[in-house]
Amino acid sequence: MTREELEQARGDHALVVDSAGDPVGELEAIYYDDETGEPAWVGVRTASEPQRRMLAPVEGAELAGESVQLAHERVAVEASGAVEAESIDAEAEAGLRDHYGLPPELVRYEEELEVGTRPEEAGAVRVRKSVESDSVEQHVPREVEHAELEHVPVDGEDSGLVETLPDGSISIPVFEEELVVTKRLVVRERVIVRKETQVEQETVIADVRREQVEIDADDGIAVESDLA
Repeated sequence: MTREELEQARGDHALVVDSAGDPVGELEAIYYDDETGEPAWVGVRTASEPQRRMLAPVEGAELAGESVQLAHERVAVEASGAVEAESIDAEAEAGLRDHYGLPPELVRYEEELEVGTRPEEAGAVRVRKSVESDSVEQHVPREVEHAELEHVPVDGEDSGLVETLPDGSISIPVFEEELVVTKRLVVRERVIVRKETQVEQETVIADVRREQVEIDADDGIAVESDLA
C-alpha cells in the first residue's frame, strides 16, 4: 500500500481485517521507518475486549474495498503485544519482526558524492542602454457622445426648472418674452378753478317802519325825555 492510501484509510478509521477477512479492529496509527521514511507498521485498535493498540506489518497489506487487509492472521496480531506509544525503538521493532517471521532489517549505507559549485567573480559586464523612438499607429475604439435636440411644446403649467428624465436626458426650459398690453389711468393735466368776489352797487327800495313814542303826563308832572 502507498503512503497516500494508508493516510486516507487512517483518516477514515478504516476497518482492518486479517488474511482470512476476519475483522481485527480499526486503523488508528501509522508508524514510519526512521531510515527510509516509508510506512512500516500500522496501529490497530482491537475490537475485542480489552481494547488495545496492536502493531501489524504494512508489508503484504492491501486495500480490500474500504478495508485494509493484513497478510497475517488475527491470532498473530493480537499476540504481538500492546503498544500505546507513538513510536518504537530498534529493539521493539526487532521483536515485532521476529514475532511475524519477517527477516531482520539490514540497513546498508554507502557514500554519496556531492558535487557543487561556488560563485567566483570572473570579471564585470557593463551594460548601456539607449532609447529609440518608433512611430506606432494603432486603431483604438473610443466612445463619443452626441447631443440630440428635441423641441417639445409646453402643455399647461411648467415649473421652468432643469429636469433629468428617466433615460438620463436633460430637459432644459426655453424662455421667450410675451407681449402683454394693459391700460391704466394717468394724470395728463390739471384744471384750476379760482373764485373772485366783486362788489356791485344796486338800488333797493323797501318800506322801513319806524315807531313813534308819545308821552302823556298829568298836570304838574314834568317829564324829561331825550327821545327825538
